[in-house]
Amino acid sequence: IHRYKGHAVRRNVAAANGRNALAGWKSGDDVWRLIFRLAEREAQAAGKHEDGLVPHWMAMGEHHVERHVPQLPYTAEIDAFKRLKRQLAAYRVAFGQPRQEELITLLDHAADIHVSQLEGWAIDLAPPVLGDEGR
Repeated sequence: IHRYKGHAVRRNVAAANGRNALAGWKSGDDVWRLIFRLAEREAQAAGKHEDGLVPHWMAMGEHHVERHVPQLPYTAEIDAFKRLKRQLAAYRVAFGQPRQEELITLLDHAADIHVSQLEGWAIDLAPPVLGDEGR
């Protein structure tokens, strides 16, 4: 789950700014405040701070949030997860539309519409990717 100053964000921000923050650290200072202050300055210099997502919600680096969905073979959870992904895709298409429930129901029951088509119609509200190594 992407969270404010989440684990992956802290690891990336610390990897990029930890040494400089420790060099300016004094007893009693909050080292994380120093690290994020440096990351904010870096983001502002790169022009990536306007949206408020960098560095507190997103930070470039090798660490990222991964989704793992455990599924036991031959259980009802396999089909339930497929349904969930289809319903999520239908919801993303209907997001912001009037009478969303009806549109979601229609799209969910349309057998000839594949999930990839639904995903192609969806509005992508994901934050932008920061460079090649950002996630």
